[in-house]
Amino acid sequence: MSKTRQTLWLLLLSLLVCGGAWAQNNTNSPYTRYGLGQLADYGSANSRAMGGVAFALRDKFHINSANPASYTAVDSLTFIFDGGVTLQKDNLSNGTIKMNANNSSFDYITMQFRAAPWAGISLGLLPFSNVGYQFGTTMEDEVNSDNANTVTYQGEGGLHRIYLGAGFKIFKNLSVGANISYLWGQISRTTSESFASNSAILPFSRAVDVDIKSYLLDFGVQYTHQFSKKHQATIGVVFTPGHDLSNTTTITTQTGNSSLGY
Repeated sequence: MSKTRQTLWLLLLSLLVCGGAWAQNNTNSPYTRYGLGQLADYGSANSRAMGGVAFALRDKFHINSANPASYTAVDSLTFIFDGGVTLQKDNLSNGTIKMNANNSSFDYITMQFRAAPWAGISLGLLPFSNVGYQFGTTMEDEVNSDNANTVTYQGEGGLHRIYLGAGFKIFKNLSVGANISYLWGQISRTTSESFASNSAILPFSRAVDVDIKSYLLDFGVQYTHQFSKKHQATIGVVFTPGHDLSNTTTITTQTGNSSLGY
């Protein structure tokens, strides 16, 4: 078995292991309550270090999965294997209450190699979105204190994506490429309302669990103009066709406290 094939099998095994042990809940933002949550950055650490520059980024020593046309930049003698870990510190405040949260998670694992003088291949596992929040509010009833209630919102989960991409050099300065990704993950959101212990009103909760399995396509183009040996400019464009995500949604409602038998 060639070294390249051994490396490919090792990467696939790593992707399966990392995908099974992914620590998804790496955010504490209440804004992840909406939509698919907080969308993750496509780029690698190199891209994020430059403020998220991605579509026109072209480097033979770094993987840019945001634009598959960049895969043709890889050197013929280079096999790139890249992984990342995210450390995040959040400071949240609503004007009266402050909260600090520290999060860490395995972020991404990618690889890239040249398949031909005019083609490059990339494969990787990346986060797509993250959901993680828990907050609530208490409302007092000035007329009847027994009716005071507390509403709590909680959510967790997110989506992952594993992709396979290829880039092709059409002309000396023009490259095109495409990524095909498999998306999967689960997002759980729960809203619960409870009342004072001496209230005759039973607590209520509503849980919405969404299981998503779908695909994603990315098409990219890069054009590079060489001004001199040390200076060049690259223009990049990426197009992602929109479509409805395949999902299964389960809604569970409960009135009363099951642990107390009512």
